[in-house]
Amino acid sequence: MAETYGVYVSYEDIKQYSGVDAAADDTLLGRLCRQASARWDAGTLRTCYPVIETKTIDYQDPWELNLRHDLLELTTFLNGDRASTELVEGTDIRLQQFSGPPYNGVEILADSGSVFQYNDTYQGALSVTGVWGWHNNWADAWQDSADTVVDAPLSSSATSLTVTDADGTGIWGDTPRFKAHTLIKIESEYLFITVKNTTTNVLTVRRGVNGSTAAAHDASTAIYIYQPPDGVVQGVTRWASYLYAQKDASVFDTTTIPESGVIITPQGIPKDVMMAMKNYRRWYI
Repeated sequence: MAETYGVYVSYEDIKQYSGVDAAADDTLLGRLCRQASARWDAGTLRTCYPVIETKTIDYQDPWELNLRHDLLELTTFLNGDRASTELVEGTDIRLQQFSGPPYNGVEILADSGSVFQYNDTYQGALSVTGVWGWHNNWADAWQDSADTVVDAPLSSSATSLTVTDADGTGIWGDTPRFKAHTLIKIESEYLFITVKNTTTNVLTVRRGVNGSTAAAHDASTAIYIYQPPDGVVQGVTRWASYLYAQKDASVFDTTTIPESGVIITPQGIPKDVMMAMKNYRRWYI
């Protein structure tokens, strides 16, 4: 599988949040952002970033299918193993949702004459290709950066992307518009920014990440920035900042042991973050 990146906050966000000016701890902050993001995913049993992927799902019922993962967009649904037949959304099937996307299931349309089926084995009999992940406002998840490709063109193998103003103001008035360790999109390709040079306006990027395909892009093509759900950003920012604070301060909980008095143990997660995670946990898997 292609490289997958799901970091919900940049070290630049943590520096703004915590009032850190020096660049000496950028590497440490970046690692803590990745760590807090991964722990958030593990604690909520879901990922809040988009990945283009094909998942095989066990046959469950002739009429309904629990996807067991969060689906943001459906590309192709193949019915039955090996001799697969495509079922078309709106003609054969419809996606189930609580208030989605994301979608949590698929059902057969009553008048389609189709059913879910398998040939030799029910295991992995159904194949679903699409954009997987969770977002509470997927329609607005990709925000216009107010910037475009300067390279003429950007080749499919280039790892340096030149923009108009790497440190400029975004469409919401926030700065900088581009940050290291964030996911961006040009046409249908996902890219991940690893380094930002504000002097040359060059972004060092990983190409074709999260299951997308690297492609050439003409000059003046719009660049979009992925915006993770606000609550997730707030929780991970708080968590990463907390982990950073432990570097210089004793941030502890106390546990009372009757036999030996009081011992001091480090707290791994702030209680407010733990409570916030419960609101995003996937209970049905």
